[in-house]
Amino acid sequence: MVAAFASVPFVIALGMVVDYDRMARGRAGVQQALDAATLASAATGKLDSVLSTSVFNANFSNPEATVSNLSFSTSGENIVGTAKVSITTTFSAIIGVQTLEIAATSKAVPVPQVLASATFKSVSAQGAYSKDVFLFTRGANGAINSQSTVLTYRYTYKNGVGTKTLTPSAGVTKTITVGPYETYGVGLVIYEDLTYTGKLVNPITKYSDAANASTWIRTTGSCNTSGGATSNVEDGGDTNFLDFVYNMTCTIGPSKTHKPRLSS
Repeated sequence: MVAAFASVPFVIALGMVVDYDRMARGRAGVQQALDAATLASAATGKLDSVLSTSVFNANFSNPEATVSNLSFSTSGENIVGTAKVSITTTFSAIIGVQTLEIAATSKAVPVPQVLASATFKSVSAQGAYSKDVFLFTRGANGAINSQSTVLTYRYTYKNGVGTKTLTPSAGVTKTITVGPYETYGVGLVIYEDLTYTGKLVNPITKYSDAANASTWIRTTGSCNTSGGATSNVEDGGDTNFLDFVYNMTCTIGPSKTHKPRLSS
């Protein structure tokens, strides 16, 4: 009988070890599921609570655990997931410990939102210089890795008649898909034909990220809003900034060249 009573603490201690081992496995499981959930949102570039909750539920399967207070939010640049998990004890209940609670937190840094496509619409153009508007992108080293002409203005003068042509015509849009990039901008090619007959000679190229960009382009609005951004361009003939007027709207999406990562 003495030996039987003496063995009770040992059995309880052994049982608590079993319960805490279950808790440790539960903690690892909930942390893994929470990390997967925050990374899933981060891969889209922004918080998506529905997606994160779905990913958590798909990755956490523990019939011995009850999940409560699962939530996803943002804190600074991070997407944050938190959860509490309760595991019903077996042996530990003998000493009044009915449940063991686990609290877990995960933080993930979302991939940056980048330009996915751009739509250009010419409004008007004037002057005796033909002009091209283009969209360009640069790589991490600053070198241009793409340059696409999106709008053109042509001026011709023949037999005493001046002709102005916009392509696409005024009000018509042109959309282009944008590939991977580090930075992007718009540019202008001005053909300074001093005979004023529309020859495509003496091209002068200007970039919106140059230090002197304000001398030839003024932009109002933002391209990722419903109204887009309107740019007024000056080709150097005067200073009225009406030599090319166009609108740019764009769609933004998660970068394909960056990977979401967990944050400490």
